[in-house]
Amino acid sequence: MTKSILLSIFFFIVIRLSAQQTDTNSITQKLDTFLTSANAADKFNGTAIISKKGKVLLNKGYGYRNVPSNSFNDSNSIYQIDSITKSFTAVVILKLQEQGHLSVQDKLNKFFPDYPQGDKITIQNLLTHTSGIYNYTNDIDENDCSFDFPKGPEPWGQRFVGKAQVREGLAGRFKGIPDVHYGEDRHWISADGTQGVSEWTLTGTTTSGVKLKVQGCDLWEFRNGKITRKDSYWKKIEQANQPTTK
Repeated sequence: MTKSILLSIFFFIVIRLSAQQTDTNSITQKLDTFLTSANAADKFNGTAIISKKGKVLLNKGYGYRNVPSNSFNDSNSIYQIDSITKSFTAVVILKLQEQGHLSVQDKLNKFFPDYPQGDKITIQNLLTHTSGIYNYTNDIDENDCSFDFPKGPEPWGQRFVGKAQVREGLAGRFKGIPDVHYGEDRHWISADGTQGVSEWTLTGTTTSGVKLKVQGCDLWEFRNGKITRKDSYWKKIEQANQPTTK
């Protein structure tokens, strides 16, 4: 009798675990199908890790990590997460307050006694960006700028990163066009002053005697009144007087 009961319990557990595994697999498949469809519709590109009660249901990459090199995202892809951590930090702080470990009205010097004017800054000030502490991300270091040139070894052109490379790229972009001239230019800047667009017409004659007329535009990004990125696009609309060989 006892053996029969134990055997019944054993089979019940096996069936239960099998059903749970089937449910888990079904959820994973549905998640994967959804994210695959979202990527195909240009609604999601990245890596998703989804867990339930400590069990990972899905850990997979979707879409391109780098389009020019044709490489794809995977579970080990690295991303610039920027301000995404702010929401997580806020939730953790409020959870600690709920548990009685701190208060958003606590002063900063409670945790960092030597911090300048820490007795005037609260945790709430930090969460709401009202502390008056200088935002170090406003600083632009020598590598925090780029120039995307429409001509180069890659199908999309060539990218220069950092002051030295950008300076080199700008200096060499008109090699072979000694009389290069910009005209018919117009410029726009966004209301917040962080982005801009320029359109123009470039004319000139190459050292081999080819006359060029190019229309183009530049996409700009600014920070603290300084240019951090320039992305150039050219459309050749006239190339006449080709030199002839005898």
